[in-house]
Amino acid sequence: MPTKPRVFTHSPALAKQLEGVILLAAGSEVSVDDWLLNKEAEGVTLRGKIDEQLFKLRFDLLSGQMNYRRQHGGGRKEPLAKAIGLKHNATPRVLDATAGMGRESYLLAALGCRVTAIERHPVIFALLQDAVSRLFQAEQLPFPTDRITLVNHNSIEYIQNLKSEDFDVIYLDPMFPAREKSAAVKKEMRVFKLLIGDDKDDVELLNVALSVKSKRVVVKRPNYAPFIGGVKPSFQVESKKHRFDV
Repeated sequence: MPTKPRVFTHSPALAKQLEGVILLAAGSEVSVDDWLLNKEAEGVTLRGKIDEQLFKLRFDLLSGQMNYRRQHGGGRKEPLAKAIGLKHNATPRVLDATAGMGRESYLLAALGCRVTAIERHPVIFALLQDAVSRLFQAEQLPFPTDRITLVNHNSIEYIQNLKSEDFDVIYLDPMFPAREKSAAVKKEMRVFKLLIGDDKDDVELLNVALSVKSKRVVVKRPNYAPFIGGVKPSFQVESKKHRFDV
């Protein structure tokens, strides 16, 4: 695994908010191996280089792709909704313990769930917080703003303080395991890997989630991946490329 990149910013507010993000002096620039996180006209953006290729990353919950999936993705009949337990008379309260880019939190909120979305990494949280802020400022907001609550915290510590009645469902989408001879990993996943490294506490996270005794714990996995920690689920909901272990 390559050395984790250093992340700089020109924004005093971001530097103060985000642990590990270094404030740049006025007029100074980052080196070719460092990454830059800044507030731009379109939103908070991370820029840098991977394998000699420049990239920029900004989370967007207002994209045409997200709107299309919300409107035409199958609603409560799609695999995610089935795994969570969404029914005509049941709209669970969900803890998304690995929020990342916020896509599942967005979709579940659009389906009526109240979602608390946790992201522990400060840079990813900054990108997520900005995306949700822009979503809430949209002229045609697809759902009330109180449907999503963001938390910048370690999920294991957060879940350890929960009671079984706090949430109906705990949803986990840990970093996918590497697959030999796999196609090129998407840009955002490569950025995540470099920032975070491998998920080495996914077994602990699952065990802590199960200890809460909520109605369900749902784990998203690629179809090729083994069960986390060898824990066999009660049942599974499958999609084309992924499955949900329940």
